[in-house]
Amino acid sequence: MSGRNLILISSLVSILIPVMGLAALSETYLFNKTQITFAAEQDGKLLVSQNCVQKDKQPKCEALLKLARASTSGLSLEGGANPGALICSRIGGKVVIGQDAKANERAFCRFPDSSMIAADSILTQAIQNDLKDAGK
Repeated sequence: MSGRNLILISSLVSILIPVMGLAALSETYLFNKTQITFAAEQDGKLLVSQNCVQKDKQPKCEALLKLARASTSGLSLEGGANPGALICSRIGGKVVIGQDAKANERAFCRFPDSSMIAADSILTQAIQNDLKDAGK
């Protein structure tokens, strides 16, 4: 992915995070009649399933552990694909769609241990990873 695309996506994510209400302490989504609660972590920048939230701050769920590998490098944005969903597949997750109480849909990445993270959270972390790597 070019530097220009990375800056454009980073700007877009910065605008969308407050609009999407990620600053809430928790949000609940429905997945095939199963209700799952998500917690906003890192000042609302990451929305992860409640089973990922650890008091000792050591990530033990796959959703948080795999974020370290998230990157936008080589990502093609052609065709309107959700960039977070594309990264989800790269890091070993499966994209699933959840529905909130107002019937709004949101893409999540589910891992084999059943932990989940919002696709837009993956994109946010991937951009941060790439910026950190570029600064080395």
